[in-house]
Amino acid sequence: LQNHEPSSGRLAAMAIDIENLRAAWQWAVQHGQLYRMERALSSFGQYYLLHGPFQEGSDAIGLAVEELQVRRRRDQRPQTDRLFAKLLAIQAQLYNRQAAYQQAVDAALEAIRIAGDTDLERTEIEGQLQAALAYRILGDYGKSLQHVEYALEHSRDARCPQREAKGLLMLGTVYLYQTQFESARQTLTDALERFRSLGNRRYESRTLNVLGILHLYQGRYGEATRFFEQALFRYREIGDRQGEAQVLNNLAAVCHHSGDLVTAQSQYHRALAIQQELGGMQGVGLSSGNLSLLAQQSGDFERALAFGQAAERIASDL
Repeated sequence: LQNHEPSSGRLAAMAIDIENLRAAWQWAVQHGQLYRMERALSSFGQYYLLHGPFQEGSDAIGLAVEELQVRRRRDQRPQTDRLFAKLLAIQAQLYNRQAAYQQAVDAALEAIRIAGDTDLERTEIEGQLQAALAYRILGDYGKSLQHVEYALEHSRDARCPQREAKGLLMLGTVYLYQTQFESARQTLTDALERFRSLGNRRYESRTLNVLGILHLYQGRYGEATRFFEQALFRYREIGDRQGEAQVLNNLAAVCHHSGDLVTAQSQYHRALAIQQELGGMQGVGLSSGNLSLLAQQSGDFERALAFGQAAERIASDL
């Protein structure tokens, strides 16, 4: 396995042979095979980020983090520190997928510190982006912007167009949730053009989804649907199931706001089923809450109560 983002065809092949992949990863961790772990890490982590279950991926990466923590106490070689920083950056991504945002912050900040000490600029930038994501969802827009701006500046300095585009996506998303809609539109459109020129379909899909949310917030349901449908097609094409679930939930929201409650209910249920399978607890809570509101509007108060209680349980756990 090479250390870059795998193609959709390669991920499909990995899905067929995931049991062997897990076994190989566990063997490499148990025997301290740092070279094998580093070669496999990107593909192994990306598989779980796309396909889940997120908890399983987090546990597998967590075992490697524990092994490296022990090894670093005995032998602080640069190779060990570099791999440790990369593991933490992947772990932060998986924590964000599980809505474990404070844990994501902790892992990202440690990755940033170690990557900075070992001249791993790309890993440091990834840590900055993951910290920015977690802080945004936690509502600390000031810290989120600090990390985004650092990531953007260093991506430009390092001539890393992929991460610079990711930084623009993150910045546009922060603007969106601060209701700076015109700044969000301009920044997200810039990010979308860059991802398309780079051939990065995964992040093109994410940007299309966020642009759809922007139009949804502004009541432009036709435009929102257009962006969501483009995002859904691309997410399914590359096999990103959490992305698919997020867009299904957003398409349901368009139907909900437009008064098509039957289609909204169907889409919310499809989104909920995928998030439950993946272990994406924020998505489970969101779809459950939306189904509760929908059932209440339909006069089905028993279902409204059941979905509402499920959403509340998840919110209290988070």
